[in-house]
Amino acid sequence: MKKECSIIRDILPLYTENMVSDETREFIEEHLSVCNECKMKMEKMRITDNLPPSNTVPLKNIKKKLLYKKIQIALLTTALVLIIAISVFALLTAPKFYPYSDDILKLTENQNQSVTITFREDVKGFSYIESSDIDTDILVIQVEAWTSYFSENILKSSRQSITIPYTDKDKISIYYLQNNDEEDVHIFGHNLLPTGKIVSLPRLALNYYLYIAIGSFVLAVLLLVVFRKKEMIRIWLLRLMAIPVSYVLGHIFIKGFSTTTYTLQRDFFLILLVSVMIYCVIISSIWLYNMKKKR
Repeated sequence: MKKECSIIRDILPLYTENMVSDETREFIEEHLSVCNECKMKMEKMRITDNLPPSNTVPLKNIKKKLLYKKIQIALLTTALVLIIAISVFALLTAPKFYPYSDDILKLTENQNQSVTITFREDVKGFSYIESSDIDTDILVIQVEAWTSYFSENILKSSRQSITIPYTDKDKISIYYLQNNDEEDVHIFGHNLLPTGKIVSLPRLALNYYLYIAIGSFVLAVLLLVVFRKKEMIRIWLLRLMAIPVSYVLGHIFIKGFSTTTYTLQRDFFLILLVSVMIYCVIISSIWLYNMKKKR
């Protein structure tokens, strides 16, 4: 009988799931009719099968929090690495503008009404800006030349000249920008101010952006004081406060404490990139701190 009970108990799970043949079912039911012990075993199995599934919500929440924590740590680490990388890139590519000298460039007038400007060999970068003088309708070309550690040692350019077309020599005016608070040097065409001087000053826009960021931070602090008892508003204000803080820190990483620039687009773009990374660091750090505090 014990041997038969052992066999029956081995196949009881299949019986309760209706996964046995008719002959096996008859054999089991015949045994259960005479064996109370096996019958009780089967009843227990049915009760267990009918129990509601265990509550897995807390476990899922824990797994979700752990996954989110890993994501935040990865985001924090990546942002820190990018902050360092962008700051180093900004330092290596910072242009050092050449003051004007007799050998900094060579002008060649071509027969097809164009002028070629060939720069000295140590010049690693150059550009020019076109504009039109409102009073005389003369085309004004402003040329600048620079070098940087990156262009000298890493990405070397073989291009040393530019060719500028014109229709009339008296309708074009080319100036060399020194970008050092010194006057621009007239090098070709019509001189707009033969008895005066033109000085290209650095851009001050970064200064205004800093004022806006600081003003936004002060406003957010005042609103935080007003709504300090309202939890949701306070949380969102703290997140918003991180934006101007990130911008100010981004400016310091790229420009230090200088607020003037001769390369506004480049500097502002790099400041924004670093600011976004700093904002990610601040938000991730706050989240991780709150998680640790709740333990």
